[in-house]
Amino acid sequence: MRILYCSFFFTTNEGSYSSRGQHTASALAARGHDVTVLCVNHRRSNRNHSKKLQRHQTDGCEILSLPISYEQAFRKRYRVVAFFRYAVKVRQMMGQIDHDLVFATSTPITAGFPSTFLNFSGKRKPFVFESRDLWAQMMVEMKVAKSPRMGQMLINAERKIYRAADHCIGLAPGIVEDMIDAGVPSANAHLIPNGADIHLMTPGDRFDLNLPGVKDRDFVAIFAGAHGIANGLDALLDVAAELKRRKENNVKLVFIGEGAEKPKLLARAATEGLDNCLFFDAMPKVELAKIIGCANVGLMCLPGYKTFAYGTSPNKFFDHLAAGRPQVVNYRGWTADLVREHNCGIAVEPNDPGAMADAIIKLRDDTSLSCTMGDNARRLAESKFSWDLLTPQFCDTIEQAGGLNGQKRH
Repeated sequence: MRILYCSFFFTTNEGSYSSRGQHTASALAARGHDVTVLCVNHRRSNRNHSKKLQRHQTDGCEILSLPISYEQAFRKRYRVVAFFRYAVKVRQMMGQIDHDLVFATSTPITAGFPSTFLNFSGKRKPFVFESRDLWAQMMVEMKVAKSPRMGQMLINAERKIYRAADHCIGLAPGIVEDMIDAGVPSANAHLIPNGADIHLMTPGDRFDLNLPGVKDRDFVAIFAGAHGIANGLDALLDVAAELKRRKENNVKLVFIGEGAEKPKLLARAATEGLDNCLFFDAMPKVELAKIIGCANVGLMCLPGYKTFAYGTSPNKFFDHLAAGRPQVVNYRGWTADLVREHNCGIAVEPNDPGAMADAIIKLRDDTSLSCTMGDNARRLAESKFSWDLLTPQFCDTIEQAGGLNGQKRH
């Protein structure tokens, strides 16, 4: 098949976003499909933005980087403009590139608009939509949607995309449930969560960690991901303040990433004297893998909203698993349930910095427990969440939507 793969945030391990796109697109190419990816600059960021379409070849896929400027630190209005510009560009490219099937993945939700419009207008091609989170419901719950009417419009748009697709993929149990509630047949709604790159992310040695501000005797807890409003990172600064109050001076909280909230976090840390918080720029996944593998513990942080509990699939959670790191989770939900069920970390209640500080200190002081949890994490990554297991499921879904019944062909 000729597959048009629409992914705004597509990146490889050379980039700093989730590399889900690389794993799934390259797996399709390996099955013999012609894959053309439409994305915004698939490298580290758009700081070297070009006003012209750029073409690249990666793992047998043709990557078309559209001339749209975007960075995580953009203000909300500029991000929204970029998301809609992407939808317009994708619609234009659909008329220029021969294709048999369209695959579109959110976020942003606008990635699914062109195929939805064409399918409802009768110019349909097989269409698979992948939802990485319950975006519309999150906008409502976080009050980003300023009115009930606007919130309902967003939810209706999301559900219309679901119904326009031949098959839907959800990255978390709550997403799949929402798809079925919206009218997608259960046989056409597939749970394929984020995966663990067990070949890139591997357990390392704490003494191989080389970061400015980190001493050999420090216990390092790491958060590597977006620094946005949807990440709730003020909660981790509350933990840092609690650790300072207890004089636990050898615990360092390392933050790696970018986002609109990062300047506020830096300012707060400086104002409150939280020198146990160390901030670093986003970095390519190949570099980040070494750091995560050598840290003592991974930190998972989300706001305490119900939608986040079962409607997200944080890729950093699976990075921690693959790297064999125990993790401390400060929210309820399906990934917190996995932590408890498989004894691969400690899950605490939301909005309780004292409990999270207790968990970090417990893992520092009980090296046997920490090692056991890390081993369990790696075992879980290998047995249930390896990309080696998940990409065949993904490819089967795409081929089913294209009418190939699992048989590869051009």
